[in-house]
Amino acid sequence: MRILITNIILAGRTGTEVVTLELARGLAGRGHTVAVFAPITGASADALAADGIAVARRVEDIPFRPDVIHGHHNVALAPVLARHLDVPALFVSHDATQARDRPLLSPQVVRFFAVDEINRERALRDTAAINKPVDLLPNTVDLARFKPRGVLPARPQHALSIAKNSEHIVAVRAAAAAAGLRLDELGIAAGRVVDDLPAWLPGYDLVFTSARTALEALAVGCAVIVVDGRGLAGLATADAVDAWRRDNFGGGC
Repeated sequence: MRILITNIILAGRTGTEVVTLELARGLAGRGHTVAVFAPITGASADALAADGIAVARRVEDIPFRPDVIHGHHNVALAPVLARHLDVPALFVSHDATQARDRPLLSPQVVRFFAVDEINRERALRDTAAINKPVDLLPNTVDLARFKPRGVLPARPQHALSIAKNSEHIVAVRAAAAAAGLRLDELGIAAGRVVDDLPAWLPGYDLVFTSARTALEALAVGCAVIVVDGRGLAGLATADAVDAWRRDNFGGGC
């Protein structure tokens, strides 16, 4: 199958960029022909191109006529639908605060999804006029890359903070110092973004983070405290994981 993915940007490692990278590689690995339309490109687009997956900045440069379009961001999906008027699409809402993540109400969009319950609630309001359901499609982890670490020690010693906002950083540093933890910091807020997170996580006992990286750290077997600039949910215990995943380990929890 020929699958086209849209994303407004493919230059760094924001949430939808990482989703697009892993989705494109995963679909290609299953034998599909995949391309990405992203008007803004950079290092992430170059990485996909190195894997043999085409990235087009203009709709005219999309290398094939798709059988289906996987849409992120309405402003990126709209011009693709206009060029391929009879190709069906799906749309995934990732951020309930952004206008670009509002569902695109086109007859070509036959399925709507949201990564968490907050996004789903907004998408349901936006699609009420056309009476279309919105299904939950939580983020996933590539278990071939995020492999289990060893057994956790009885008392954590080495902690990692991964943050895209900074309002909580002072509190995290203070908590780590009070507990006698060595603390390293990654993420946009720390000014240190890495593309090899699977290699980093096994070296830490405790991770302070949220959203997709919380799921990745849990998959590795780290203890995870779900926290970011919006607030603190706490330790992701076994009885909380299923409910918190429905909220993408984010604002909803």
